[in-house]
Amino acid sequence: MDEFFQQAAARFGISPDAIRSLTGGLLKKVKADGDDGDFEELAAQVPGVDAAVAAADEAPASGGGLGGGMLGGLLGRAANAVGAGGAVDIAGLFQKAGLDPSQASGYLTSLVDFLKSKVSGGLLERLLDRVPALKSMLG
Repeated sequence: MDEFFQQAAARFGISPDAIRSLTGGLLKKVKADGDDGDFEELAAQVPGVDAAVAAADEAPASGGGLGGGMLGGLLGRAANAVGAGGAVDIAGLFQKAGLDPSQASGYLTSLVDFLKSKVSGGLLERLLDRVPALKSMLG
């Protein structure tokens, strides 16, 4: 994963640590929403996946993804109540990393392409199918 962090940081103009945190947060979402066996297979085939998720666990919370504090938390809970929580959480990860919203699709495409080059079969597709908010951002 370190190879991806360095390449993405250079391409998108943000620090490797910000890319690591963003990637870890996205992988954490995939792990939470996906099949445990599929995620374990991903982690076995791509060294650094578990470390990225652990790094996301250590990062400070962003207050619901719509800004910090009480307002961000309230808006995040409201979005969860209407079923938009996944997209709000993901948008919050991009915002926290300092990635411009117009770059989100390009970043996700880069991440998916990198992971596809490391895994076998339809593993990545199965995982993405379980995270519709993320899959919809890929276009």
